[in-house]
Amino acid sequence: MLFFWGALFSLKAQELSKLDSLHSSLSRSVSDSAKYSNYILLGNYFFKTQIYNDSAFYYTRKALELSQEGSKARARVLFNLASIQTNAKNYKEAITYYTQAKDISMELGLVSQVSGCYNNLGAVYFFKGDYDLAIDNYQKSFEIVEKSNNTRGMATSLMNIGEALYKKNDLLESKEVLEKSLALLNTVSSEEPSLAHLFYSQTLLALNKVPEAEENAQKALVYVKKQKDLQSIGQVYKLLSKIYQKKEQYKDALEYSKQYAIYNDSISNATALNEVEKLELNLALKDKQETIDRYTQREQYESIIYILLGVGIFLLGILIAGIFEIRRIKKELLNMQLSLLKTKE
Repeated sequence: MLFFWGALFSLKAQELSKLDSLHSSLSRSVSDSAKYSNYILLGNYFFKTQIYNDSAFYYTRKALELSQEGSKARARVLFNLASIQTNAKNYKEAITYYTQAKDISMELGLVSQVSGCYNNLGAVYFFKGDYDLAIDNYQKSFEIVEKSNNTRGMATSLMNIGEALYKKNDLLESKEVLEKSLALLNTVSSEEPSLAHLFYSQTLLALNKVPEAEENAQKALVYVKKQKDLQSIGQVYKLLSKIYQKKEQYKDALEYSKQYAIYNDSISNATALNEVEKLELNLALKDKQETIDRYTQREQYESIIYILLGVGIFLLGILIAGIFEIRRIKKELLNMQLSLLKTKE
């Protein structure tokens, strides 16, 4: 336990140090391109470290203000904004941003970015429960990566289509599509399991193909543990519990059900810890922003002082020149008076 908390505090210290570095870099930025890059980095940082992503949205919006219409930079920042809105379950806004990013990427001929936009649009519709629209966008993504012979891209698109078909209860079609996905993945690496095994397993279980479902669930468990994906690990444990209940192996089913409960609690605890981190990071952000504001105000005051000093020197120069001019005129008048006196004599 002590080691855990020590590691946690060390991690927080590293995160705050990274945050300090990013804010320092932003405060030194002069050009719009440098500010844009720092806003993107800060947005990505908060997207990874916060739950509600309010700071991520703020900095990414600042980057959007500095990006040119129709540029690659604009497409990138719109994509990031869409990801933030998806995470916040603001699906309408996410669809708008992904669509704008896709349109710009199409105009610029950025094929892989277009595919990514279609894929993520599919995910948004999937989360909304609009599985037909999800499949439509996944299919468009598949067609693009197929033309470029991107095997992993094709496998990913098919995996997503297969999951959406499972949600529609089109089990036989889901099974067929997921088998194609796994076959493509095997051409890339025959030894590495993937998330496709999880979706394939749940489809097989729904079709009452229990032994095959168990085999693929165990492969999926290897993959998600390697990825350290808590949510997916819990999902696999829950699926394995269902599989062993089907097999009437209740001892194993109970063990996997307990593991699922542990990981489900872990996600809740991680959420709570992330909320604490969010507050701490926002506090640090506010402190750093106040420091930046003070420096900015000081620079503004210094600029005003320099301007006033310059004006003062200029006016002083005019005054001195005026004094010399007055002296010259007085001298001329005195000479004229002396000349008149001499003339009278």
